[in-house]
Amino acid sequence: MPPPGAFLQIDVAKTDACGILTDGSVRCWGRGERDLPPTAAGLFVQLSIGPRHGCAVRTDGAITCWGRDTDGAAAPPKGRFSAVSVGMMSSCALTLDQSIQCWGRGDADMLDPPDGTFVALDLSSVDPGHACAVATDGRLACWGSNHARQAGSPEGTFRTVRTGDDYTCGVRTDGSLLCWGGNPANGPVLPPGFGIGANQAISTGTGHVCAIREVRTVACHVFDIEPEGGEADPPYGTFQDVVSGWGFSCGLRTDGWVSCWGDPKEVGS
Repeated sequence: MPPPGAFLQIDVAKTDACGILTDGSVRCWGRGERDLPPTAAGLFVQLSIGPRHGCAVRTDGAITCWGRDTDGAAAPPKGRFSAVSVGMMSSCALTLDQSIQCWGRGDADMLDPPDGTFVALDLSSVDPGHACAVATDGRLACWGSNHARQAGSPEGTFRTVRTGDDYTCGVRTDGSLLCWGGNPANGPVLPPGFGIGANQAISTGTGHVCAIREVRTVACHVFDIEPEGGEADPPYGTFQDVVSGWGFSCGLRTDGWVSCWGDPKEVGS
């Protein structure tokens, strides 16, 4: 179950979730199988967790990581950063000059990010994984594993991007949604009308996506299979962000409290 209290930001991995409370502290919950502690010492402004480790940006811009340090994935470089994103065996962060630095295991060129300046980035939670970043001009740059064309960079401009296991979705600057990659036989095709409108955010879970609509409600869609754990049934209310994992999603409500839905064996509802 999500802990009580108001959060500034949340993130999920396969079976765990973490968030930053309004006092800057970190709390984690879930199965606890991925070496993620219930707390991380310090005060933070942004975090990201993967299946084996998590990292967070402190108030002074330094990065703290915890969990399993496979191939240095939880050993961040020194410096000041504005955001961090964590994958399975690697991590990447935005520096204050908006360039990208990556560390950890370098499978599929994951440690070779594109040059340029960026405002957002996201790493997938599989190995070998892929990553995508939104440049300052709104264009996408993706790198890493591309076996399902998930690391392709569609034309046009985007506000945000989220990476799934073998697919990617983004919110265009006009608010419409676009997904690409995945198995050509079954994914990731959005149903008619799902990606239309002024969407605010999108999340990419294992086999499902969720989006925050213009009116701040959440809608979810499961690819190619019938939903079994309620991952397509978000609660009523208004949300400012949504993140998705393995058969579940969690939403950050506009009042800062967290609600989760989907498989009750994961992080609870």
